[in-house]
Amino acid sequence: MCGTLVAGCESESAAVSGVEDSYFGKSGNGGYDVLEYRLALTIDPTSGSLAGECGIDAQATQTLESLHLDYAGPDIASVEVDNVPADFKHRGGELIIFPATPHSEGQIFEVLVSYSGVPKPLETCYGPHGWLREGDTIYTLGEPQGALAWYPVNDHPSDKATYRFELTVPDPYVAVASGMLVETRSDEVDRTYVWEMDRPLASYVAAVSVGRYELEETQVREGLTIRNYFPPDLDAEARSVFASTEEILRFYEATFGPYPFDAYGVVVPNATCYVGMENQTLSLFGREAVRLMVENDDGRDIMVPHELAHQWFGNSVTLSSWQDIWLNEGFATYASWLWLEHKYGEEALLAEIQENRDWLNGQDQVLCGDPGADHLFSSTVYYRGALTLHALRLKLGDDVFFDILRQWNERYKLSNACTEDFIALAEEMGGVELSPFFNEWLCEDGELPELQ
Repeated sequence: MCGTLVAGCESESAAVSGVEDSYFGKSGNGGYDVLEYRLALTIDPTSGSLAGECGIDAQATQTLESLHLDYAGPDIASVEVDNVPADFKHRGGELIIFPATPHSEGQIFEVLVSYSGVPKPLETCYGPHGWLREGDTIYTLGEPQGALAWYPVNDHPSDKATYRFELTVPDPYVAVASGMLVETRSDEVDRTYVWEMDRPLASYVAAVSVGRYELEETQVREGLTIRNYFPPDLDAEARSVFASTEEILRFYEATFGPYPFDAYGVVVPNATCYVGMENQTLSLFGREAVRLMVENDDGRDIMVPHELAHQWFGNSVTLSSWQDIWLNEGFATYASWLWLEHKYGEEALLAEIQENRDWLNGQDQVLCGDPGADHLFSSTVYYRGALTLHALRLKLGDDVFFDILRQWNERYKLSNACTEDFIALAEEMGGVELSPFFNEWLCEDGELPELQ
């Protein structure tokens, strides 16, 4: 073993475990900023095992004698820092690394972790997360804290980084990931797929999937491709659920501003999975979710645009802390309602609003702006969040409201923002004080305010 498991105390120059997120106190780590992850993994889809290494380029934001990474994955073989073996200890979901030489503030350094085994799914109140396998299909679910199940990571959305995935699988399996496919290499047995994400990516929307996939690809224009990965037996009707993607994307570009990445598409794992997940550039739709959309046209007009809208709201403009989840889910929900309005007219939008108002008023509601760690994906966050935006639209008028959405995406593109940032922008562009308005919608529960 190149590094040894040690039990020493950490000094004042140790990185902080956790970034003081009010919901997930151990999430993420202080003392450094990750610049890039490089994952080189050989994956066996029949067992779910992986073997390889994770390289991390980071910059110290303080003097560092040790640093923390979030990691609950398979056994670690070795750790190196700047090509020198480093001592480490792995306890619970924390990997603590002790470089041979401390790093000074501003210094860029490289960590290389070698590991292998079968990642175990993380059991959460939202169901299994992390590295998931059904049959010979593998897929990942990272929101809010699933990435640490399969690679060492600073697992908080405030530390975005670029990624390179070098994924080796047996032929004829296909390995897909966030970003662009830049290289494919083959030998007599295996095939290696190299994916690069050259725009900042939050760890919870970093995605890998392995399966017997077929590619359907459309060139929207130079520099923008739609590529979907379907299991071979997914029938034409199910594949047609995503036929409107290009039309929705063009509508969103006209409404929110330019698409922030070079590609989009979906992957449909051949697995019993009901979720949709907005992984950056490659949304995941479970096979059962697709089946439900085949049976329900209304469902496809909500779910498909919802996950696509997250590429702007959540993936490009990323929340600074999990308390601000409404900035993701409320915005993506309202974006799907805007698609309904665009496609079917104002009556469709008003009907959706009334249906969700009536439903919410009959439910116990959490605080939209502070739902709590166990209620991140509460219907209140989605629907009251969307209704907050519609109320703002009515208050300020369409011209100002849509200018705010475009400016939001321009000002905070590929970075992080919080609720206070959005309120400040709305006040700046609307020319009115809006704290009481947002307090009523986001910080109170019970009966919804009237739309005026």
